[in-house]
Amino acid sequence: MLEFKDVKVEYRGGTAGPVSFCIEDGGRCCVLSPGGGTNTGLLLAALGLSRVTGGYASIDGEVVDGRSAPYLRRISAYAPQDLSLPFANLSELAKALAATAPHKERKHAGQRIRRAWETAGIGGTHHADPLETLTGETLRMATVLAATALRRRVVVLDMPLAGLGEESKKAVAAAIREAAEAGAAVLSSATEEEDAALLGGIIRLGWQIQEHT
Repeated sequence: MLEFKDVKVEYRGGTAGPVSFCIEDGGRCCVLSPGGGTNTGLLLAALGLSRVTGGYASIDGEVVDGRSAPYLRRISAYAPQDLSLPFANLSELAKALAATAPHKERKHAGQRIRRAWETAGIGGTHHADPLETLTGETLRMATVLAATALRRRVVVLDMPLAGLGEESKKAVAAAIREAAEAGAAVLSSATEEEDAALLGGIIRLGWQIQEHT
């Protein structure tokens, strides 16, 4: 379970909040606002990576703070909005993400990531290609699908549908639903109403939660 209670954040010179919501295990919510930076600051609060100036975020009842954040990040998965990734290719990305799993799970985690990519049409022929040669759409899909395939308790996805075509959006939305059905609490963000509707319950600026459609 992921909970925000009266959370206020400062991020890159901007502020957002207060906002309160609770995502139960198996639930999906999407922060909807015109500014992607505002969304990013709020999402990073779930991982202890933005400055919380009021309220608190918690995972399974454990407040996210300087002491707990390193452990809580190990049970969480994150796909950033910024696609400037420190890896040479998708194979390196998969290996690095799988290495964050417990030792006995690493092989299976890597297999799940590659299977998710192949199901979405990102076949093995692309896994060794330099990241800079991949389209933004392919790279966005790869990062989001990898995060959902890790089977973490909490999944945080910053702008997971940005720049995607309609079919790609459907594939990513299906992977997010699958992660929630496996028990994850999924928090994402969007700047467009249509995208947010694909991602779960909508948390609007103004901080009222709209039920799933």
